[in-house]
Formats: sequence, C-alpha cells, structure tokens
Amino acid sequence: MEFGTCSMRTAAAREELTAGWLTVPGRMALAAGRVLETSIERVPAGSDILAYVRGKASAVSAGEEIAFVDAASLGYAERDLVRLKESGDGVPAEARAARLWVDSLAPGDLMCPLGMHGRSKKVSDILGEEQVPVAERPLVPIVRTAPGGAVVWVGGIRLDERFKCTAMSRVLIQLTIHPLDPAE
Repeated sequence: MEFGTCSMRTAAAREELTAGWLTVPGRMALAAGRVLETSIERVPAGSDILAYVRGKASAVSAGEEIAFVDAASLGYAERDLVRLKESGDGVPAEARAARLWVDSLAPGDLMCPLGMHGRSKKVSDILGEEQVPVAERPLVPIVRTAPGGAVVWVGGIRLDERFKCTAMSRVLIQLTIHPLDPAE
C-alpha cells in the first residue's frame, strides 16, 4: 500500500533496468517498453536559449519525457560535439567519447535538483515526492556522468541544477524517453 494505492506484483512480473553507456547521439532500450535517446542540438546564434528550449519541449508528443543538458557542463567541447552531429552514422572512434552512464537508483544517490539553487537532495526523496512506488523505483532511469558519477537527470522527473541550460549554452544534449515503437 503506497500513496493510497494497493498493488501486488510477482517476482516474475518485475523488470530490471540494464545499466550501460549511452553514446551521444544514441539510444538505449529501457524497462517497461521505453527507449532513451540522446541527440545533439546546436543553439542558433543570437537565440534566446530559454525560448529555444521551450519551443523544442512544446513539440513533445504524448508519452514522451524530455530534458536538455548543457554539453559544456558535462565537459564536452563544442567543436567535438558539432563534429559528432555532422558525422552522422560514420562517427569516428575518437569522437565516441561523448557518452553518459544510465542505471537505476543506488543507495545514497544525491543530486542538486533544478530550482533548489545548488542545495542537494536524496534521489530517493525526490522519487517519494513524485509518488513513485518503491517497487517501480528500480525502473526509473538515472542518467549520470559516469558509473557512480554525478546524477544528471532522474529520467522524466528532475534535472540537476549543475547541468541546466544557461544563456551561455551553445550546444545542448537532448535526452528523450519515449515508448518503444512496435515496429522496432
């Protein structure tokens, strides 16, 4: 019984999130028939970053969750990410360094949620506030800088303040969670 709802699950009905590296650009299958995709967005010169991001976010279809991360805050140089985007499928091996780690909640995970002005909070507390049942918390993708690294995005729930888009952002990494297309 959680948040006014009684739910029962058998051990066989539980899915697990597979941990691994997610290249930028790239995609990773998640639990519960969902996919996490990354892409590189270059902000047009002279654009208002907030208007640009809001415009992109308003185009999101039902069932999708989206976040934009400042690539420079992750340590990626603009020239490398632009080269990655322009190279398409033939991404050279040295350019594949742009990647994020995706796994599930670990005990003691902390982040600085967007809007809390740099104060940290336990990820488990954030999931509790969002009323995510304890049995479903292992299915929530946690995007990190590296294995055991800083939490960048609690998939579909909250972005970390340290990786937000600012007026100085020129290259963004778009993170999108959407349902798996049955044709895939």
